[in-house]
Amino acid sequence: MSGDTPKDRPISARIGSDTAERAMNAFYSAPHGLPRWRDYLEQALAEYTERLEREHNNGKPFPQRPTDTLTPGRKVGISPRRAG
Repeated sequence: MSGDTPKDRPISARIGSDTAERAMNAFYSAPHGLPRWRDYLEQALAEYTERLEREHNNGKPFPQRPTDTLTPGRKVGISPRRAG
């Protein structure tokens, strides 16, 4: 896992409280050997990204996106009032 290096960058996202609680409980309880929450999150993101690359891009990294940021906000066409 990476330490605090110039290449590290902060990212943030809102996730469901159930998922957040499960992840924090797993991090706290599991004998995974990762000393920091950020290491746990980085490993989870790396593993899922590798899975997506394997399943959808012949195991290769996806091409660089056109801009350095992703569009914030909820998905187009999804209204929280209409969900459920």
